[in-house]
Amino acid sequence: MTAPSGTGISPADPPTAPPYQPPPDGTSGGDQSVSQNERQDQARARGRSSRLVVDIVTLTTIAAGIVHLPIAFAHGADTLVGGGMALTGAVQVTLALALWAQPGRLIAAAVTAVNLGAAVVLALAHTTGAPLPGLAEPEAFDAQGVAVLGLEAVAVLAGLLLLAAVTGPDRARLWVAPVTAVAVLAVAAPAGATGGGHSHSHADGGHDHGGSALVMDRYQAFTADMTQAQIDMAMRNSKEWLVTEVLRRNPDGPGRDQIAPLVDEGVEAMVRSGEGNGGHGHSGPAAWEPVTDPATRATLTTQLEQSRAAALALPTAADALAAGYIQVTQYLPGIGAHYLSIANVRDGRLDAAKPEILLYGSNRRDAPVVGVSYLQQSTPDAEPSGFAGPNDDWHYHDSLCSVKGMVVPLVNPDDCATVGGRSRAGVSANQAWMMHAWVVPGWESPWGLFSSENPELTLAVGEA
Repeated sequence: MTAPSGTGISPADPPTAPPYQPPPDGTSGGDQSVSQNERQDQARARGRSSRLVVDIVTLTTIAAGIVHLPIAFAHGADTLVGGGMALTGAVQVTLALALWAQPGRLIAAAVTAVNLGAAVVLALAHTTGAPLPGLAEPEAFDAQGVAVLGLEAVAVLAGLLLLAAVTGPDRARLWVAPVTAVAVLAVAAPAGATGGGHSHSHADGGHDHGGSALVMDRYQAFTADMTQAQIDMAMRNSKEWLVTEVLRRNPDGPGRDQIAPLVDEGVEAMVRSGEGNGGHGHSGPAAWEPVTDPATRATLTTQLEQSRAAALALPTAADALAAGYIQVTQYLPGIGAHYLSIANVRDGRLDAAKPEILLYGSNRRDAPVVGVSYLQQSTPDAEPSGFAGPNDDWHYHDSLCSVKGMVVPLVNPDDCATVGGRSRAGVSANQAWMMHAWVVPGWESPWGLFSSENPELTLAVGEA
């Protein structure tokens, strides 16, 4: 059979290839294959880089959350500040694990936001004070605070890199791993060393500082070298002593069932945060200005010698009672047990040789003298004239609840009548201003000669 006329193709001829069509991007077929491989390599590189940053965010965030825990317990996990820190740490760990298990932009944004917020609050709390309850007064940085802030800073930086989806070959991002490792080690090592070597010794009524680093956090200082069981026992003993003393002084007043819950609440607040009726609410190192004027220095030296001599003249609480002093507070960490001389209060003048209050190291009659305190009446806006120079640190309490002469720390001042007490602040329009002087050898305050609290007066001291 012949082909139709005009086709020029017989059935035996092989089919011809279709006409050549160039690739849409103008490259050859071989070039297109190379381009796809490069894009695949770059995608794999971006994936490895993103995974690296995810790991960095995860590790630093978890580390920050873990370091938050000892800080929370130092403030007291049942306080607002301590509870907030514990919650922040738990949220950090939870979000970090979620990011590691299932990376995504939403969870990465949440982790970064939490770290940024925590870092800002922490920085403010240790510089100018944070606008949050319990953090208005700035605290000095310690190793744990520096550790958390450093870890959170690295986590925020890595989180921002992750959110920005920075691309590039692995070698352009290799700096992230060593920088992170160095940063984590730099901030975590001091945190692990915090509290190490802080020892207490009380032989012959003295106090051995042991060359330990200055502890800034009051609750951490007051519970140094104590187990949780020892802390709990000391707190129970403190509360029970006060309840028993109030019942002894006021046998016809409210009963234990009314007094004990309020005492429990007040002592907890006083010890853990320094807050509450009768609490100091001011803590940490006292500022010191050099006294350069020779005459002022000479006067201050004389006053300190007189103050020290007055304290050493009555070396135990029993001696103070025999000299006419009366116990007006229980032993509380940081300030000791206060013994007041009514006669020295009534003379109305500050005499370094006649302190209105002597401070002792426990509630026992053989408790050693650990410091002195002076009390003067003045208006709330006029700090009394005290020791020579600018460094004596005076304070007053808006109200103190007193039951037959024994101050009872309360969270709510309105509860004073419930425990059978009277609320006192001063006389007429004046306030009762007070200042402490840690002049007793062996009981000097690391926070300063005139600091409002002495971190060496721990819970353990009151139990010894």
